[in-house]
Amino acid sequence: MCGRFTQMLTWADLVALYRLSYSESPVSLEPRYNLAPTQQALIIRADEQGERELLSMRWGLLPFWAKDESFSARTINARVETVDQKPSFREAFKSKRCLVPCSGWYEWRKEAGGKQPYFLRGFDAMDGTLSLAGIWERWQRADQEILSFSILVGASPPSLAHVHHRAPAILRESDHAAWLSQKTPKDTLLEMVRGPDPGPYAIRRVSRRVNSPRNDDASLIEEVV
Repeated sequence: MCGRFTQMLTWADLVALYRLSYSESPVSLEPRYNLAPTQQALIIRADEQGERELLSMRWGLLPFWAKDESFSARTINARVETVDQKPSFREAFKSKRCLVPCSGWYEWRKEAGGKQPYFLRGFDAMDGTLSLAGIWERWQRADQEILSFSILVGASPPSLAHVHHRAPAILRESDHAAWLSQKTPKDTLLEMVRGPDPGPYAIRRVSRRVNSPRNDDASLIEEVV
């Protein structure tokens, strides 16, 4: 599962990692240390010309047929085992895939005294920045339009299983183009996300202040004893 994550990237970071067009105006980005469901977050998708673009979308996918916005609270994650079958996700998986830049995410482990949060991040790319596999959708009612996304999740690799048995599906940089392309076969897409990324990962025990989405500051990712 992925129920909270961080985005601590500059415009230069995003341009370099995702090969965004320099023709786009530079964006001043505030670091987010505690992104929660139904909040806005940054995603990368391909436009109609196949060029990559940066957008802000609601976390929690709203299928085009959903009756109201409340549906998105229960669709923040899509299981890689069933993303191509579940009515909530299968249409988006076919043609509306995206990349979700992630500087790290939180998981909770049952310990003495209650659930203890941990901050997990990668070692390899862009100071630990990971690209999570995502899907997005456009929801419209009258004059209202909401763009939303979901993060794919699968089994954790052995290196993370002691914290939580589920983890976000992470895409290698070499798979970015294929994930965003409309021409990639379904079996290839599923193969990309069904094998957990072995890491390596950095794991920190962090403050339970992260439990409240009202808290969003750098101290949340600092290690505690």
